[in-house]
Amino acid sequence: MSARARRCAATWSAAPVAALLAAAPGTARACAVCMGGAGDRAETGFLLGSLFLSALPLVLVGAIVLWIRRRARLLTAEAASGSLRSPETPARCASSLGTAQPARR
Repeated sequence: MSARARRCAATWSAAPVAALLAAAPGTARACAVCMGGAGDRAETGFLLGSLFLSALPLVLVGAIVLWIRRRARLLTAEAASGSLRSPETPARCASSLGTAQPARR
C-alpha cells in the first residue's frame, strides 16, 4: 500500500469517530463552557474574571489621566505662587562652578 493510500484510509477511518464525538459533546467534553448548571461556581468565576479584565484597562487609563491632571494643577499652582523654580541653563551652571563656557549660538 502506498503512502497516499494509507493517508486516505486513515482519514476515512477517523471520519466516523469524529462524527460520533461531534454528535455527543457530553462524552467528548468538547464544550469548554458547558461544565455545570446555572449558578455553578465555575460560571461565576468566568463571569467575574471577564468583568475584571474588561474594567482593568479603563481603570488604568483613568488613573493615568487623573495623575496627569493633578500634576498639571500642582505645577500651575506653583507657577502662580512663584515657588516654581525653573531649571538653570548649562551656561549658568558652569559659571557658578567657576568654569566659563562659550555662549552657544
